[in-house]
Amino acid sequence: MKNEFIYNIQNIFSDDVESVLSTTKMKKFYIGPYQRSYKWKSEGKFDQVPQLLNDIYDAWNKDYESEYFLQYITVKADSTNRWLEVIDGQQRLTTLSLFFYQLEKFEDKNNIFEMEIMMSVRIIIDSASDLTKEQADKLGLDFLPLKTIFGTEEYLDGITLSHQQFYEKLIESDCMPTTSQIPPHDFEQLYADVKEKKDTAVVITLSSRLSGTFQSANIALDGYEDCITIVDSENVCLGEQIVVMYACRLRDAGASASKIAKALDQKKKDVRVLALLDTLEYLKRGGRISKTAALAGNLLSIKPVITIADGEVAVLGKARGSKNGCNMLREEIAKCNGIDFSMPLCLGYTGLEDSLLQKYIEDNTDLWKSYVEELPISSIGSTIGTHTGPGGICVAFFSKTNS
Repeated sequence: MKNEFIYNIQNIFSDDVESVLSTTKMKKFYIGPYQRSYKWKSEGKFDQVPQLLNDIYDAWNKDYESEYFLQYITVKADSTNRWLEVIDGQQRLTTLSLFFYQLEKFEDKNNIFEMEIMMSVRIIIDSASDLTKEQADKLGLDFLPLKTIFGTEEYLDGITLSHQQFYEKLIESDCMPTTSQIPPHDFEQLYADVKEKKDTAVVITLSSRLSGTFQSANIALDGYEDCITIVDSENVCLGEQIVVMYACRLRDAGASASKIAKALDQKKKDVRVLALLDTLEYLKRGGRISKTAALAGNLLSIKPVITIADGEVAVLGKARGSKNGCNMLREEIAKCNGIDFSMPLCLGYTGLEDSLLQKYIEDNTDLWKSYVEELPISSIGSTIGTHTGPGGICVAFFSKTNS
């Protein structure tokens, strides 16, 4: 005998007297071993999860007092085990179970409009993070490029100028390239899109002490304060990149935009960036050191070790030769209390190939072999590469805390 019952979502998931389980005198829903595993996707707006949640939201927004019914879910009663075996509909049930699990964590359960579920939280980044537009798209990030300028030629960093193309031009060109900040208009366009789609967003910029991009992001904020939160990473290149990767981790775990921003402001203080330069030529060309200092340094094979301190580039020390420079990097990592391998980290290189970085990794295998199977490696783009030139290596990580 087949019976058809009509229940709303509340009846399916609640444990009151009118619920499905109560009226059928069963204890739980049961997913048989023959059922496929959870397959619904949530990355794109046309995937199954966002379509279901948007459907529920639209129905509620039109008339929030009306009941919302799913499509038919087929169950089979097992009186021996006192469960309802789900024959069809487990993907929908699992999705909503996960949804309500996250909703339980929400502080104000009476105001669903304030809940920023994962699919509505966007992360806006700039190209100074050394992620390209293609990489940002794969991570589900909104990407804004700085401009890289060679003489009269302008390029969009990470879009119309790849990192490899940048170093080819840097080596061949007689003129020193410059970079320019992202204008407020570019931010405002993205903010408008966020607001129109009823999303929220966290904006992560390179250090406000290195660029006016953070200021541009704030200038464009007027009228969007309810949906946009801006974070000054106080870093650049790989240091900024690992802050972005931490934000992605929090977003994927279901954190709201405000909670992501708060966590970033707390953890960014633990970011450490250590870099070893191979040449002084580009510091000289950029006017950061004198010709005499550059000549003497090259003759003595001086390798500067630099870092980001208080949002600015600072020289930690100078080593004679690459081997001593790599040893200094290791010493500085130890001074930082070591690497927190539970957090994102990244190694990088400037130039057209990464042989110097691979040599460094090989010589220091003991630092990470017990913690990670594969080290994330990134090329370093024009924002820093303009001043360091090719041949540099960099390590970015969150330092261990004493707590």
